[in-house]
Amino acid sequence: MKTLIAILFFVLFFSGIQEQEKEVVPSDLEWELYDIINKYRKQRKLPEIPFSKSLTQVAQEHCKDLSENIGSLTHGWSDCPYDTKKRSTYSCMWEQPKNRTSYPGFGYENAYMHSEKALPKDAFESWKKSPPHHAVMINSGAWKDRKWNAIGVGIHGQFACIWFGEEIDPAGSFERKEQY
Repeated sequence: MKTLIAILFFVLFFSGIQEQEKEVVPSDLEWELYDIINKYRKQRKLPEIPFSKSLTQVAQEHCKDLSENIGSLTHGWSDCPYDTKKRSTYSCMWEQPKNRTSYPGFGYENAYMHSEKALPKDAFESWKKSPPHHAVMINSGAWKDRKWNAIGVGIHGQFACIWFGEEIDPAGSFERKEQY
C-alpha cells in the first residue's frame, strides 16, 4: 500500500510540473522582434540575450490574456492586478515566470498595444522612444547593473510583450533559425 501511495504521489507531483511547462514555438513575427532587439543591442556593444523558452511562454500567455480577457494595455493579468500607483502590486507581475514556468527568477516586461495589429518594428520603435522601456532593453538607468540572461517574446493580435530575466532559463533557449 505504501508503494502504491508513493507511486501515486510521484505521478501526480510530476504531472503537475509538466503541465506548467508548455512546448512553445516562436512565430516568425516573434523571431523578427527578437532579432531586432538583439541587433540594436549589438549596435550599442551589448551582448545578445538568449531566447528563453520559459519567458517566451510567459510573453505569449500575457499577450493572449491581454487580447482575449483584458482588452487594454497593462502589466496586470486577468488573475493578477497591477496598479502603477501601488508598488505592492508589482511583485504579482514580476513573479509570473516563476508562477507559470520552471523559470527560477523574476521577469520584467515591456508591453505594447496597437489599435489594429502589433508588428515587431512598431513595438520596438515604441519602446525605443519611451525612456523607461528603452532603459530595460539596453540595461541603462535603474537596469544598468543587471545582466539579462533570458528574453521572451510574445505577439498576439494587438499586443506585443517582451520579458527579461537575469537567470539562465533551465528550460533552455531556442536555436537560431534562418533569417526570414
